[in-house]
Amino acid sequence: MFKKLSLILVLVIVLGVVFSGFAAASQKDTQNSIKSRIMTDILKDNDKTDFITWKQLSSMFADYSKNRLQSDYIVDYDVIVKDFTGDGKIDVGIISNNDRGQKYLDIYTFYGNNAYRIFSGKGKFIKINKYSFDITNIGYDGRYYHETYTYQWSKVYWKFLRIGYARTYIKSGDYDKSVYDDERIVTVKALLSARMNGNYDLAEKYLSKSYREKLGNDGIASVIPYGWVSAVDIFESQRGDWVVVVMKDRWNQSRVFKFVPVPEKDNYGNYKIDNIIEIPEAR
Repeated sequence: MFKKLSLILVLVIVLGVVFSGFAAASQKDTQNSIKSRIMTDILKDNDKTDFITWKQLSSMFADYSKNRLQSDYIVDYDVIVKDFTGDGKIDVGIISNNDRGQKYLDIYTFYGNNAYRIFSGKGKFIKINKYSFDITNIGYDGRYYHETYTYQWSKVYWKFLRIGYARTYIKSGDYDKSVYDDERIVTVKALLSARMNGNYDLAEKYLSKSYREKLGNDGIASVIPYGWVSAVDIFESQRGDWVVVVMKDRWNQSRVFKFVPVPEKDNYGNYKIDNIIEIPEAR
């Protein structure tokens, strides 16, 4: 009886090793396939980078694999070929997703026949903008929230610097929902961005028709000071939902504003802001 149990145990161990070997081989084949597809996409989108070899980009996999579990491997990716540094030359950004839902962003620039990685970061969500990019993670301070850092290339320091920060509280059950999915927040952020850039004509596009007429031409600057947004939240009530914005003005004073969204559809979205009220008690 003991001999039979021993044989069965040995057989189980052997089969386990064999299947583990097959799984490891399959995993390796998958990673090699993804590497090959990344290279193909880079060369397809940018013929000027035909000197790139995978050896120059492999640090993306090599660095992460040292501190990651065996099952924590890349299952999908996206290649962005654009000028991230503003020097007029093409760079390459690679967003890779692992099997745990984590996203990694690696950005490479090229000098001569060499590729150099100039940024590496990770987050729950990654968004590439025209002149910057956002990395969002989930935090908790009694309530869950999306914490977003915005990065932009600095020609002075020759690296990507954090130029913006925003905290957006999450409604229950929406932990895996992108901060960019709620159109009311999208509308408020677009309005704020246009106002801070001095583009009042664009900012007015995110106001309701009645509120736009009420404020007049110079009204936006009078109700929204120039400053930096630090947090965005959504409050739901029986009288309607509204978006709260916490920001610091040019004198570094913290100020809180209530933005009231209403359904009003046009080419700029399905919501417009019908009222902006500063909450004086918060100052």
